[in-house]
Amino acid sequence: MARSNQLRSRGGEWSGYTLVEVVIAMSVFAVLALSVSASIASAMQAATRSDDRDRARMEATSHMEEVIAHPDFGTLMSTFNGDTFDVPGLTPPASQEKCGAVTVTSVTADSVRVDVVVTWHDASLDSADVPGVLTVELNTVIADRASL
Repeated sequence: MARSNQLRSRGGEWSGYTLVEVVIAMSVFAVLALSVSASIASAMQAATRSDDRDRARMEATSHMEEVIAHPDFGTLMSTFNGDTFDVPGLTPPASQEKCGAVTVTSVTADSVRVDVVVTWHDASLDSADVPGVLTVELNTVIADRASL
């Protein structure tokens, strides 16, 4: 007796999946795979944005600490006001040459306000008419230690 290549159950009925069942199963799998890949892409983009924001905060904090640690209150404005700096790994917006800027403004005769701003371009946030620009800003007021 020749053995058939087709599958048969014990009751003589055909067993296996029909073409329609296979196509439906593949369609369901494709939809699930696309949604998972979209979620992964979104998570990777969020992680990159978080890394960029952390990098900007660390650089801004470093510059703020440098201003705060400056020993001569009288030269704070002339030393730091208008300073700009690059942040490795971040791209400045089209309107700026560098990502970071320090501004020192007089509040009273014995205190100054210090602003450190880091602004960078994030292409993943670009829309048709607005470029994706993110900002981290730190500010503080420093009093002349001699007047305390």
